[in-house]
Amino acid sequence: MSDEKFVPHLSQVKEASKELPDAELWPEETYVAVVKGKTRTYQLTFRRIPYMSREKGKTFRWAYEGLVRVN
Repeated sequence: MSDEKFVPHLSQVKEASKELPDAELWPEETYVAVVKGKTRTYQLTFRRIPYMSREKGKTFRWAYEGLVRVN
């Protein structure tokens, strides 16, 4: 893993989001997904946030709060 700053492409964030567990069942407030770069692997941290659903009431969803490259 790398400690340097990494700004993922939007496609990398989307790919990492496919491995997220169910936010309602996950016991932690964060989840770390691994993304492969050209020469290294990087970590993207997703945070569990509360969400009000019309059907379920209060529930949880995942949010990525970092910078994203779009090009």
